[in-house]
Amino acid sequence: MPPLRILEVVVRFFPYVGGVENTVRSLGRELVKRGHRVRVVCADEPPGGPAAVDGIEVVRLPYRGKIGNTNLAWGLLDALRREEADVIHAHMPTAWFADAAGIVAEEKGIPLVLSYNNDLMGSGLKGAIAAAYNRLFLPRLLRRSARIVTSNPGYADFSPHLAPFRD
Repeated sequence: MPPLRILEVVVRFFPYVGGVENTVRSLGRELVKRGHRVRVVCADEPPGGPAAVDGIEVVRLPYRGKIGNTNLAWGLLDALRREEADVIHAHMPTAWFADAAGIVAEEKGIPLVLSYNNDLMGSGLKGAIAAAYNRLFLPRLLRRSARIVTSNPGYADFSPHLAPFRD
């Protein structure tokens, strides 16, 4: 198989430490070892992170504030449109970044792989926003995805949003 150009779209990346960030770094490192080009597009948090990590190229975007745990990187869509990739890999539950990845994958006619870690939910105002997103936007993101990957095989049965996409 020829080397692929893989675009990872994630809210934050190393040196920020978290579950998704660690997963993307580990996966990217292994893909680079196999000869693929891996590029991450993320928010610049913490500010001034390196432009390359373990052979993974990193594009860090300025952001202004957050909604929930998602950085608001206003240049995200334009940055993704400038990238050349054979496949885009995005991660839920950070909706704006995953949705932008889905839009650009569809525009460019390339596959979107969505790692679905958990449903978007909350209580109070956050719960109302999550419910609106799940009803209005999530189904389109899931339909745009060439593949949906869950961290637990049973999650596709547990999540009411994933049930229609079980295959």
